[in-house]
Amino acid sequence: MDIAFNVVRLESFNKMIEAIKRYDPYLKPPSNQELKVSLLKRELDYTNDLLKGYRDEWEKHGCSIMSNEWTYKKHKSIINFLVNFSLGSMFIDYIDASSFIKSSEKAIFELLDKFVE
Repeated sequence: MDIAFNVVRLESFNKMIEAIKRYDPYLKPPSNQELKVSLLKRELDYTNDLLKGYRDEWEKHGCSIMSNEWTYKKHKSIINFLVNFSLGSMFIDYIDASSFIKSSEKAIFELLDKFVE
């Protein structure tokens, strides 16, 4: 489920922050701009740093590419891509494969081959 950045403008979000403040009275809720820009960039940088370390591990010890396909609401076909390696499994990406599922096996193979490369 996706949560929109403008959720911080909702009264229910503010009620949640007030409930949290009972445990940390100095908590300042993030603004819409902070969620969309600075906090998102910080998390993206952190995730990319983790991924770089993991990629180094993959090169040293190898890894397995895994995928699974499932149907989302409105009959969309989603393919998830994960990497399994010595430290565990990590979600990498997903695609909406609705157009691929209806086409030939060759198209699906090319899609998976591109991801592996």
